[in-house]
Amino acid sequence: MAKNIAEDIATFLLMHRHYLHRLETGELRKLIEPYRRAKREIFNTIVRLEALPGPLNYQIHSLRMLLSEVESVLAIAAFEGSGEFERVRAQLVASEATTYYGFFAAKFARIGIQMAIIPLEHLEMLIDTPLLGETIGEKMLWGNAQAVKLMRQELSQAIIQGEGIPLAAKRLINPVSTGLTGSAERVIARRATMIARTELLDVSNKVLGAYYKENDDIIESVEYMATLDKRTCLVCAPLDGTIFKLVNGEHKGPRVPQHPQCRCIYAPRTYSWEDLGVDPAVLDDSDKSYFGRQKGKIFERRLYQDWLKDMDISNPKFVKDFLGTKRYSLWKSGKVKFNEMAKDGKVLTLKQLETKVRSFS
Repeated sequence: MAKNIAEDIATFLLMHRHYLHRLETGELRKLIEPYRRAKREIFNTIVRLEALPGPLNYQIHSLRMLLSEVESVLAIAAFEGSGEFERVRAQLVASEATTYYGFFAAKFARIGIQMAIIPLEHLEMLIDTPLLGETIGEKMLWGNAQAVKLMRQELSQAIIQGEGIPLAAKRLINPVSTGLTGSAERVIARRATMIARTELLDVSNKVLGAYYKENDDIIESVEYMATLDKRTCLVCAPLDGTIFKLVNGEHKGPRVPQHPQCRCIYAPRTYSWEDLGVDPAVLDDSDKSYFGRQKGKIFERRLYQDWLKDMDISNPKFVKDFLGTKRYSLWKSGKVKFNEMAKDGKVLTLKQLETKVRSFS
């Protein structure tokens, strides 16, 4: 049983992130499917071209025709993938709004506090606002010039090495079984994973932020929460535990996700039941303890800086690799605090850190 509502909320949000990760796995398959269909079309085109008679210069001409068709097929795949993911995104907005409202409403109903639902027009605005001002299709690698460039390299190398167009097709269709590089395949899959993960968390964070804004008479501030593991970056980790007060439903903390595949989130800090005007006489002892924190007092949880100190005991090599030798030395000596290593979404350079040390020495 959680000690208070803040701890309960934080636990719920972290568990919800795991749910979104599982959802992402399914959506990734939907993203990749248009590309798989495109590869089949490309393969069929290669087979047709190979059947045509003619000297080597005609084969080169055929390859150029093929590369042109690659671009058009991949453009279709990008459109199809974008449309599928936009539908998922719209469904997720509605689902997240229901999920968050259900959790918070159930918690605060215990002491007679009514939570507000996000207005429908607000949800529609969230659906129409793409991540970082770009549509999914614009960010899809198979709609990007880089994808075509990689495929040109794969196909051209096959011809230059005398492998022939059929083997070039295998590079695209099944590079693993052929033992070939398959760089386009790997890069596209990696890019799709990044887009899926970042987009789903972005939608969830937007809905959660809208919920906080709609209920700022109950939510006093938000706390930045980073994931305690080796994948968390040096931009996000120092912010873990930082409190940002809500003013008219807004706060001055960095926008999350801060970067592709960022897993950070803001957990709400509610007013105490005294602040909310709840009569203590109507509460039982468990509710008094659950909602009864003093104003401004934040519940204790393990922060990234504490986790890093423990890691330094069990695996100092990881910490040195994570911080870098010089940053590690400054941190270990106590000259620079961990939460001072990044500012405004950027990791401070060694020169900036050393200047900071000299200014306080």
